[in-house]
Amino acid sequence: MPTNNPNLRSGTSTQNEGAGTEEHALVEIYQKFFDDAVFLTRDRVIINCNDITLDLYGNTKDQLINQSTTLLMAPEFHDPSSWASTVDKTRILQTVCIRANGTAFPVDISVKDVLYDQQGSGEEHCIRITVVRNIADYGQGYWTDEVRNVLRG
Repeated sequence: MPTNNPNLRSGTSTQNEGAGTEEHALVEIYQKFFDDAVFLTRDRVIINCNDITLDLYGNTKDQLINQSTTLLMAPEFHDPSSWASTVDKTRILQTVCIRANGTAFPVDISVKDVLYDQQGSGEEHCIRITVVRNIADYGQGYWTDEVRNVLRG
């Protein structure tokens, strides 16, 4: 992901203790350029999201911030080890999410880790950017068997 901040780079995950300005900048970038839901996480806890996320899931920002990402997923997909069979060659996870009103819907999820050195601490921290696309209108032929089974449920 291009950035003007030399301390940000793509990579694999470590832990982070707060990058408020960077979090806000990342959400702003995705708010402007994508029609998909985008949220930022640290250790599978939501730390920020765009307005499309709020519309898609039917939650307020206060309801999502500091919540586990499992809040948004169908229970059948809470275990990350179950994801291996739903990820295709493009590294996009297909899963089922749950809206605030309890309705289930299929999604494609793409995840990117952004590593950075906060204020020259010498320690790498990670924020995970998650992009969620509602694929309900794509039709069952597009969905994985696991997604179809959960939605038939």
